[in-house]
Amino acid sequence: GVLTSGFRQMWITTPDDRLCPKCAPMSGQTVALNSQFVSSERGVLPSERVAYVGGVTESPPLHPQCRCCLGAAF
Repeated sequence: GVLTSGFRQMWITTPDDRLCPKCAPMSGQTVALNSQFVSSERGVLPSERVAYVGGVTESPPLHPQCRCCLGAAF
């Protein structure tokens, strides 16, 4: 009851040379609280991304040693 329906959750990545092709397309994706994130692309740079019938996940970590986290979005 603390958070209102206007809050959303956002996938946050670390944009450096260790960013993996699975996490990069998730960067900045926002979904409603208690909803799932959907991966539909792979690739680090937007010019390198290819369509991918990806998985669905509720939150980071997406893989071992994943450095992604969730943030609040309004």
